[in-house]
Amino acid sequence: MDVATIIVGVASAAAGLLGGGGLVGYLQNRALTRRTQTQDFWDSFEKQIQLSESAGDEARVASIRLEYSQQLEAWRAEQGLEKIVPRGTILAEDANVLADAEIEQLAGLLGASEPLSPALQSGFGHFLRGNAHMYVGNFREAAAAYRRSLNAAPDRPETLGNLAVSLIKLQEPHKRRWKRRIEPWISGLTIHSL
Repeated sequence: MDVATIIVGVASAAAGLLGGGGLVGYLQNRALTRRTQTQDFWDSFEKQIQLSESAGDEARVASIRLEYSQQLEAWRAEQGLEKIVPRGTILAEDANVLADAEIEQLAGLLGASEPLSPALQSGFGHFLRGNAHMYVGNFREAAAAYRRSLNAAPDRPETLGNLAVSLIKLQEPHKRRWKRRIEPWISGLTIHSL
């Protein structure tokens, strides 16, 4: 039996003894709330379409259906990201380990998921988008995604770590540029001893 199984077992037993809730209850409620919010988002399109149809506003119906299809496409791309993007903490040297085809796939999914409504985004989703941006080499976008993740879920130390790595990666081009400017000057210096 692995450690995770033991922890879940202990948490489940504690929840039972305490009359419900606990960590397991919290996680289950959070997942249920997220599913309910997502379902409400999709249901709102159906309600808007029905109201617009009853008002005879065909242009509005077409507009809502177009927005629905765009959101559905973006949501599917986000689901694709969640399936393939590496999870967890990224070390500075990890940002360049994916094959070119995987990087292209991540870049395509990032672009396709860009118009996703904030109602469908989560702290963990922002974290995964940050990771995807890191692997693609978009360090500024990665830092922004990690900041959004921290706003939604400030208790994730791996997000803070990945934010730090993205900020370090942002500074690397500046360091190389200054090194190129300073090296000729340094090589021309002569040190005299007294």
